[in-house]
Amino acid sequence: MAELCAASAASSPGAPAGPRGDPGASTSTNNDARLQLVGPALKGKTKWLGAALVDGTLLGIPGHATSILRIDPRLDRVSVLGEGCVNKRGVNRFKWLRGVAVGASAYGIPMHGDAVLKATPRVDVSKVELLGRKELRRTSGDFKWHGGQLAPNGKIYGVPCYADAVLKIDPARGDAVSVFGDLPAGPAKWYGGILGDDGNMYCVPFNASRVLKVVTAEDRAELIGPELEGEHKWHGGVLGPDGCVYGFPAHAGSVLRVDAATGDVALLPLPEAEPFNGGKYKWGGGCVANGCVYAVPSDASRVLKVDCATGAVSLFGDLPRRRNKWQGGVLGGDGRIWCVPCDADAALVIDPASDACALVGSLPPGPDKYQGGYADHDGNVWCVPEDAKRVLKMHAVSCDHFVAAYLARLGLDAAPPPPTRATLDLLIEAQLERIPFENLDLLLPGSRRTPLAPLALRAKILTRRRGGHCLELNGLFSEFLARLGFECKLLPCRVYAGPERGRGDAGFRHVPSHAAVVARVPGGDAYFVDVGLGEPPLAAVPFAPSGDAVETPEGMASRVVAVDDDWELQWRRGGAWAPRLRWAAAHGAWEHHGPSLAEFEAEAARYARQPMGRKFVCSKVTRHRKTTISNASLKVTAPRFGPGVVVDVVDLGSEEDVRRALEAHFGVPYAETAGLDVAAGAGEDWWSHL
Repeated sequence: MAELCAASAASSPGAPAGPRGDPGASTSTNNDARLQLVGPALKGKTKWLGAALVDGTLLGIPGHATSILRIDPRLDRVSVLGEGCVNKRGVNRFKWLRGVAVGASAYGIPMHGDAVLKATPRVDVSKVELLGRKELRRTSGDFKWHGGQLAPNGKIYGVPCYADAVLKIDPARGDAVSVFGDLPAGPAKWYGGILGDDGNMYCVPFNASRVLKVVTAEDRAELIGPELEGEHKWHGGVLGPDGCVYGFPAHAGSVLRVDAATGDVALLPLPEAEPFNGGKYKWGGGCVANGCVYAVPSDASRVLKVDCATGAVSLFGDLPRRRNKWQGGVLGGDGRIWCVPCDADAALVIDPASDACALVGSLPPGPDKYQGGYADHDGNVWCVPEDAKRVLKMHAVSCDHFVAAYLARLGLDAAPPPPTRATLDLLIEAQLERIPFENLDLLLPGSRRTPLAPLALRAKILTRRRGGHCLELNGLFSEFLARLGFECKLLPCRVYAGPERGRGDAGFRHVPSHAAVVARVPGGDAYFVDVGLGEPPLAAVPFAPSGDAVETPEGMASRVVAVDDDWELQWRRGGAWAPRLRWAAAHGAWEHHGPSLAEFEAEAARYARQPMGRKFVCSKVTRHRKTTISNASLKVTAPRFGPGVVVDVVDLGSEEDVRRALEAHFGVPYAETAGLDVAAGAGEDWWSHL
């Protein structure tokens, strides 16, 4: 479900590279809001060397850092996990280079590291492991592998740099780690491996004299093509639309082209020399757009373009003469290539439609700022800090369309409101009135799971105008609040449930299966928000364990209190305080990382096996009325609180009547509920606490 795509391999810190620090020529930049520094200040040099894409969350791979960087693009939230990610032998430099995602985990490829890194973010306690230390003893040393790829056979293969063998990680066999191949010794042999359409990995020769082909179906390594002279020849590459692998020239005077279908290796000469810095370290990383390969200028002063249909190589642009400007490029949601700043103090943006380029924004000066760029589900580009102090978000597109669609769904004016407490209360009430709590998808034939990917949620709730369960509703609502300027994080909560827990008694569930929201007004207070409960507060509740009660507009009294090592949301029922939700006190600290929505996937999968997946409910609330359809009954409560509460229950009878009622009361399209099992049973008491 990962919705990010990464920039191609960029430079290898610590491996042979171009000199740094040449001030070069100056140039004017467009200093605008398209470059945004996100999250807290992050100390250190060479902190993270690329990232892996785990279900929409970026996990930065530690170089010198002792923790894993965690970026949630939905909420613009940056945190770290896994403090103490160090080598057993105490070497804490250049530990891992690049990462590969498999399922819910990220694997870091060892550079100086003496083991493979595996990180698995979880809702409550994330898991960080070091794998294969014993198996990697034969390849001890530094600069072992330069990134890796996930092959179609489900195995990860690492690109030999100084190592004399290919690294293999097999997640399906208990994360078995091994090496294979008997390769020539030597420094900095291959920089970057590209997966071909044939499922094999082609390694780009930096100092090696031939291309390395890793035959993944046979776990075999072979050298292909002619002998290639020189050192520091090509650095990284991409797979072109013609099925060929293209290597980016570092010192070489040509583009490398490997035809994966035939095994042919060819050189495409540059039309003219790049004189700056003696033609060294010219391009680093790039991407494909409009059927062409574009290479990003590192020390070169022009962009390199290869027309894959004709093989023609051209150069364009007039960029500053300085070293290590950008490395890696990402195709943004605007159709342009956004280049990752290294020593450059601005982003380079390449327009493939016109072959024009421009400098955008202004960044704090300094070398080796970022290592790797990634496009999120909106098409904005995120850069992982190497020496830079903060994460960089490059706004390739505006999110105004998402905000406008959400405001329209809530029946509010199109102008985005300011991030204030009054706005928060307004949005909560509008959401609960117009977007129902419902779990219908869990009861429909062939649909036992609800995807939590941001674009899938937008399609369901905003385009198809459906509701959802807590993970869907609070997940999308938190992203909406973040786009309006609130600071948000998800809060993993344990639900207080009744006898339906299966043991005949009431109590809190053991696992935090519910996601609520903590929203903070910029520069102000934090509030508990939940639009995914069956009977939620109709406004924000102050997020502090003071025990002070707040009465929301419908008459519900709620409070947050400290209970042992936890915090608890309570409401007043029958003159006494009763528990509703509980979470670890540590999660209450704003600085504590909040899980990304993707980390609740395991909980969403369990819903189908729990009472949530055995009996449907659809419910909406206003200040004075609550309307619920559960199985074949329509229940209307008005008023909701206080004296004179009246509950009307109507037996809807047939499946046909239930589906018509869902459309009439909640706007659920009749066509989307075909096959709904209205007789599914989990016991009436299961929904009593809703």
